Amino acid sequence: EKKPEKEGDNYELILGSSRFETWTWHVPDKRGDLKTDWYHPYFLVRKEENQEKHGMSLVGPEGRWVHVSKLQKDDRIAFRPNLFDFLFLDTVSRRLEAHIDPKTGCRPHPLLGSQYSPRPYLLARVHHFRKVWKEICQVGGMSETRLEAATSLLSRKWKSWQLAEKDTSKEEWATYRWLVEQVVARDFNGSPIIQKAILDGSFFDVVDLFRHILKEKIEHAPAEERKEVSR
Repeated sequence: EKKPEKEGDNYELILGSSRFETWTWHVPDKRGDLKTDWYHPYFLVRKEENQEKHGMSLVGPEGRWVHVSKLQKDDRIAFRPNLFDFLFLDTVSRRLEAHIDPKTGCRPHPLLGSQYSPRPYLLARVHHFRKVWKEICQVGGMSETRLEAATSLLSRKWKSWQLAEKDTSKEEWATYRWLVEQVVARDFNGSPIIQKAILDGSFFDVVDLFRHILKEKIEHAPAEERKEVSR
């Protein structure tokens, strides 16, 4: 979906994919002299689309290059997004894990495996890490021990039930989702943000990044702020 922003200097592209879900991309369409840029903001629209309906476009070997102002809803565009990933180099051989599987477009996760790995992330989702960590810190009574216990329980069950090798339709997955709901209700005040992060796998990376790599301590928000957030 595409819509111009209020000033008319940018277009807001709402993109979605099975790999990265939905995110927003702001694309400028003005040059330095504030005139419309008809030369640079072009996107490669795949061949299978109805390309004859696009104006301001050029035919290429893999599709048609279309100006941002002429993109249409449901167009499938090809581009290389900016990605974010991290790797704790505790050993020299750990560098060998820094590769992306060409079949899945993911980097194998140390816990979740290849099939369910959320790595690498869109760079635009970096704020998601801070949001989940802040949500953890705002849980009343949260402590290092409590967080470690909840994370260890979920990790142990993931491994013992071998969920990395199973399809989401399997019975074990239904049991795991039930376990996640119980853990979130007991240890995280039923936070839907944390529950979603656990199910999509990003929760484990948030804990790993902030606690084990950045060494951040759990800092509780003031009571008034926690009350405001919970509304």
